[in-house]
Parts: sequence; C-alpha cells; structure tokens
Amino acid sequence: MTELRFKENVRLDSDRLNQLIRNLSQADAEDIICRTVAELGSLINKCEQAYQQHDSTSLSRQVAAVARTAGQLGMTKLQRIAMHVTQTLAQGDPTATAATLARLVRVGDLSLCAVWDVEGLSV
Repeated sequence: MTELRFKENVRLDSDRLNQLIRNLSQADAEDIICRTVAELGSLINKCEQAYQQHDSTSLSRQVAAVARTAGQLGMTKLQRIAMHVTQTLAQGDPTATAATLARLVRVGDLSLCAVWDVEGLSV
C-alpha cells in the first residue's frame, strides 16, 4: 500500500497583518484577528459539511467567503486555493473539487496556526 504524505508550505502576507496592528491598538488588532480566524475556521468547517451533503450551492458560497476572509488576513495561498475550488465547481469536476477542497482544508489548518507566528502578535 502506498501512503501519500502532503507537505504544504504556508506563507502569510505579514505586511497585511502588521498594517492592521499598526493602524489599531494591539488589543483591538488582536481582537479583530482572533474573531476573523475563528470565522475562517468556521467557514472551512461549513465547506466540508456542504461537500459531504452534496450541496454545491452552499459549498460555492462558503468557499467564496473563505477566499474573501483569507484575503483580509493575508492568507494569499489559502485565498488562491479557494478560488481553485470555485473553478472546479464551475467546471462540474467532482474529482478535482474533492482534491482541491482537501487541499483547502489542509492549507487552512496550517494558515490558521501560522497567523500567530507573525511578529507583533502576542496571543
């Protein structure tokens, strides 16, 4: 049996996060980032649920929300993968949708953890 191991490198646009930190107080920036990270985690879970329920309309909506929210936090790789999921849905390719959605979940998890490694955040 062959086991595939996935290794994803995640980079954040730290300038986007640091700009938020500079424009707000440390406490306000951390509050906004915490809420946005929690929202993003919830959106990714909703994507998985919509996929499991074969609800492509909801999946499309949730993936679009992931792309927007990821962009706000400087998660450009996650944003790009979300757009790829949208493309596979539009093309009606269930195999590609499954693969890109699985990648979205993997990179989403890594990206959510990486936010706290950005210099200037103390949560």
